[in-house]
Amino acid sequence: MTTRDYKVLPNPDGPKPSPLPAWRLKRPWSSEWVLGFLLTDEVAVRACEKRGESVEDSEHKASDYHTIHRWVVQDLARKHPMPARFIHSPALVFEDRTRASMEFCVALVDLRSFRRSERGPPSVELVEEIADELQLKGKARVPRWYLLADLD
Repeated sequence: MTTRDYKVLPNPDGPKPSPLPAWRLKRPWSSEWVLGFLLTDEVAVRACEKRGESVEDSEHKASDYHTIHRWVVQDLARKHPMPARFIHSPALVFEDRTRASMEFCVALVDLRSFRRSERGPPSVELVEEIADELQLKGKARVPRWYLLADLD
């Protein structure tokens, strides 16, 4: 008999899959990162609709999404614990590792904060509530670690 004749059974004492999501398990070592959701134009449009305005008709023209993104962050900060550095203005982050484009982000974790509570991962329930409020779907519902573009 060769080893191919045997079935490999899972080891009951072996490593078990973690019930925690990947964003809670993988954390960058550098303090220049934040965990959060990107504030896309779709999120901005939904925020305007929620306030009873449209992006085109509001005093904030379509090019001024930063103001609308600030509304989103401030509304979330009134209801949920957010890093103090980003409760009045969203975090400016690089959208991907190439650093070719930047986007604003709802920061859930700020690794540069001196407050331990702002450096630790949020609960899964809190992340789900915020994703629901932002009406995110699919992959967008999973927060990611983003490199800060503005380190001031």
